Amino acid sequence: MKHKKLIFAASFFAIILCISIALYSTQHKDIKTETLPNKNAVVFYTDWYTCPDSNDLIDSSDLVIVGSVVDVNKNGKSEVSYSIRDDYEGKESFKKELKDYEPSTISRVKVEEIIKGSSNVNDTIQIALLGGIDNGIEYIDNSTNYFKKGDRCIFFLIKRKDDKYIQNAYNLVNPYQGYILLDGKKAKLDKQNDLFKSGLTEENIKKEVREKIENLKQDAENKNE
Repeated sequence: MKHKKLIFAASFFAIILCISIALYSTQHKDIKTETLPNKNAVVFYTDWYTCPDSNDLIDSSDLVIVGSVVDVNKNGKSEVSYSIRDDYEGKESFKKELKDYEPSTISRVKVEEIIKGSSNVNDTIQIALLGGIDNGIEYIDNSTNYFKKGDRCIFFLIKRKDDKYIQNAYNLVNPYQGYILLDGKKAKLDKQNDLFKSGLTEENIKKEVREKIENLKQDAENKNE
């Protein structure tokens, strides 16, 4: 059964763009922020759900592909919802100040191969990452390695609900287990990703993922018998 993977306050950027970090941090303990000296940027630290094993990663993914990043837009936006405590003084005026989006970095990725899910080879999909540039300020998620043009990866993706800012887009399952960088056909994992062995060939990784997909399908069928 698919379950929610991202553990962070959806209202973070809406609040940080409008009010002080001090007020925000009293309400949301899972995000910490700091302003970089001599740079117009804010770094934040987010707690994400970490998959305990590769089966969980694969089962959580709507789409698993091999693809290459064709361009990156740091000025993207994605719609955000929020809630304010009923006992918060000045709730109505506060709501008027909030923005309905969070800065996002949008990477366009050309699909080379589909391992799981529905897409087409040579299609271009969008992957949205938390953090980006808004009003000249760059917001950086310290747990995220933002993609650059030319990166070739295996991506483990969750389909996003369309909103008024971005459509037909995906999120990584999480920023460190949701991709495997392919460097010269070898797998290069994020330092926080221990679900696969770094240095395996691309074909080894794809074979392992496909085998796990088949095992998960078989387990599901057995439960339904």
